[in-house]
Amino acid sequence: MNPATGAKQVVHDGSSGWTWEQLAYGSDPTQKAPAAGSEPVSVTYGRHIGAIATRYLGRLNLGDGYFCGVQPGLSGAGETAGCPPMHDQLKRLAAELARQRQSAKLKAQNRATAIASAKAQRKVLDAQIVNTKLSAQNDLKVQKCLILARVGLDCDGHKAQVVVGTVQSSGK
Repeated sequence: MNPATGAKQVVHDGSSGWTWEQLAYGSDPTQKAPAAGSEPVSVTYGRHIGAIATRYLGRLNLGDGYFCGVQPGLSGAGETAGCPPMHDQLKRLAAELARQRQSAKLKAQNRATAIASAKAQRKVLDAQIVNTKLSAQNDLKVQKCLILARVGLDCDGHKAQVVVGTVQSSGK
């Protein structure tokens, strides 16, 4: 059920037992006077609307009884024993959301640190490559070997041996 449709249905079904004067002003001069000591219309209406909201929006839409009356301070905790007032549920959900946000923030910081570390490590490796190349260029043995290789000699100044394959004839 769409929550907006559910809320509309709650108000429609929950308000049908009251006149507009009772809902707007808390009393209706055309109705008989309430008994002495009875609850105000707003509290009675709140309990009624809370029960319908719990059934329509809570159990049918959200899967649990999250609505326990319109104003739990005035109307009590609701029909379900142990049903927390909505503001307590909201506090718990807000605390959980704050924990999740903090966790996500820490994960993002850890990722940023790991990325910075990898970039720094990459710079170190790049510098090591440059240093190794410069060391090789400054090494006399390597330079001698490179010069000899250009003229077809090995690092000891010898000509490379060339192996030529032979073709066997069948003798016929």
